[in-house]
Formats: sequence, C-alpha cells, structure tokens
Amino acid sequence: MLQQAAVELPENDVQALIDFSQSITAENLHFRPSAKESHPDRVWSLGEAHCIGYAALMGAVMQELITLKEETLTALPEINQCRGDIYLFGIRLTGPNRPAFFRDHDYIQINHSTSAVGGAYDPSVYDYLWISSVREGS
Repeated sequence: MLQQAAVELPENDVQALIDFSQSITAENLHFRPSAKESHPDRVWSLGEAHCIGYAALMGAVMQELITLKEETLTALPEINQCRGDIYLFGIRLTGPNRPAFFRDHDYIQINHSTSAVGGAYDPSVYDYLWISSVREGS
C-alpha cells in the first residue's frame, strides 16, 4: 500500500508525505487507553493504540515514504517521536492524575531543512479532533 502511495504522491512534497502519514494512521487505528502495544507493525495489525502507538505508526509510515521517495526529495526530513503536555487555551490538560489519554502525550516532530514545512503533529489528536498540527510549547 505504501509503495502505491509513494508513486501517487507528488515529488519533492514533504507536506504531502506528512498529510498522508497522519491520515493513514488515523484511518487505521482506534484509540484505546488500555492498549499495550506501541511497535508500529503490531499496532498496524491490531488496529488500536494509545498515543505512543499512534505516534510510532505515523513516524514509521513517514520514514518508509521518505525511503521510497528519497530520490525525489531535495532534502530528507528529520523525524522524532516526542513526549509532552497538551494545553488548550492555556490550560494544561495533561498530568499524572488525569485519565490515560491525558497523562502525557506522544507526538511527532518533523524538521525539513530546506523549507518551512514541518512542525509538530499529533495523530491521535488529529483522529479525535481533526486538528492537523500542534504547536510545541516552551
């Protein structure tokens, strides 16, 4: 499936790779706070994950697409799985005494050195709220 997507996605368009990676992750996973697996292959086959599994799968899909399209990219994006807090209107939603979804949260940070494309992406937030990118705080 990813090989076909790599052929169909535009050349040298990192944002298209990001959008596809996030979308395919959200389409194929269902959030389960009690999920035990976070390895991308197992998460994919189970179809369920917590935020760690969502981020791991998106990162793996993105990395595979980069590998498949490496010859058409002018620079390779850097992908990192990160952990942080979620804030909404300045209110911290995450913390140790919160429900599982809000204890802490994993997301993907993508840096692309030759363009303004990239940033922080949280595929589980995207799946629930349709928010395509998030902002890292200080």
